[in-house]
Amino acid sequence: MEKKKSKGYSYKDLFTEKQFLKSVIANTFGRLGDSIDSIAYAWMVYQITGSKTWLAIIWGVNTLPSILFQPFAGALIENLNQKRVIVFCDFSRGLIVFITGMLMLFNKITPIYLVAFTFINSTLESFRMPAGNAILPKILSKDKYPHGIALKSTISRFAELIGFGVAGFLIGAIGTGGAIIVDSVTFILCSIIMSTIKFKEVKEKKVILNVKNYFLNLKDGFAYFKTKDILFTICIFGCIINVIILPTNTLQAAYVSESLNLGAQAISVAGVCMTVGMFLGTVIYPSISKYMSRRKIFNMSWIFMGLFYFSLVGMSYVSGDIAKYLFYGMTSVLLGLLAATLNMITTVLFMSSVDDDYIGRAGGIFNSLVSSSMPLASFGIAAITPFFSVNQIYSIFGILAIVIYLLCIKLKVLKNL
Repeated sequence: MEKKKSKGYSYKDLFTEKQFLKSVIANTFGRLGDSIDSIAYAWMVYQITGSKTWLAIIWGVNTLPSILFQPFAGALIENLNQKRVIVFCDFSRGLIVFITGMLMLFNKITPIYLVAFTFINSTLESFRMPAGNAILPKILSKDKYPHGIALKSTISRFAELIGFGVAGFLIGAIGTGGAIIVDSVTFILCSIIMSTIKFKEVKEKKVILNVKNYFLNLKDGFAYFKTKDILFTICIFGCIINVIILPTNTLQAAYVSESLNLGAQAISVAGVCMTVGMFLGTVIYPSISKYMSRRKIFNMSWIFMGLFYFSLVGMSYVSGDIAKYLFYGMTSVLLGLLAATLNMITTVLFMSSVDDDYIGRAGGIFNSLVSSSMPLASFGIAAITPFFSVNQIYSIFGILAIVIYLLCIKLKVLKNL
């Protein structure tokens, strides 16, 4: 008996999905804004405070809401009108970023304002993300998911590349405040486009938070974690990866200004090159894993991470701006490759170690535990910045990466993984 062939779809079929395409366009503006924001905001913090400590503190505050609110946000969003949540969050973020830019233009911004605005924006994002995921099944059929998600992801990456590329030049042309106002416009455009999306909305339910059931599920998830030692091991490695990579984000503005004596354009170049490196790392990882064990790839990544930090330190002694841009771009490609490779290994190990019935709960606990290392590490970096230069901190983390490699080659637990 001949097997019935399932209907095949191509990217061309997505052109009939008008509501989905609206969400792709809106998401493109959002990702463009996020990438401009990541550079302009960090540069603004450093311009205002001139402090590595404040850079680390605000980065830590930025990561807190996802740990505090995302586990609750997912359950809450299921009982709300997701489109309204998205529009509200995007418009509110745009408004707050606009106020930030205006305060910057009139020299009225203070570190306390920045901490408050950062926390509010990150909280809005914590609710926006699950709402964005929940809306997808209502505007695109499941059989078109592979092409739809791939298209959305690819265009988002290109938007990030453009954002990273123009952010530094916007800062140079219209100032940091002006760049942040441009950033605010992208979020407002995103909210306007999302408000035009039409789909059949399920009648809203009255929001009832069953705290007892929530904590029972959470307890069950932790109990499952307890029976799976391998998950704790993967979680620990996830935390270590976040901590080791963190200084490249928290101290980047200070490094570019103090060590390289360059402007915000250098951060743009690094952002573009790192994104390219992440592309390459994601693409080549499956091929490399055919010829090299995950353990070997994992171990070697730490050697390259150490070399990455030492190369950043050495780069500060290079003469000539062009040479600095060139070397900084090359090392940023390397960081993107390493970040993508380590992320792929961790994700594959986690997904292959968890039973299907526990992926949701275990995934939530895993993400929260791994993410919790970031604010803790950020505040730790903030505590040591008064006593060490950026180059000294980078040297410390380079040594830590090498030490981790030496430990990993002897750990028996990696054989089990």
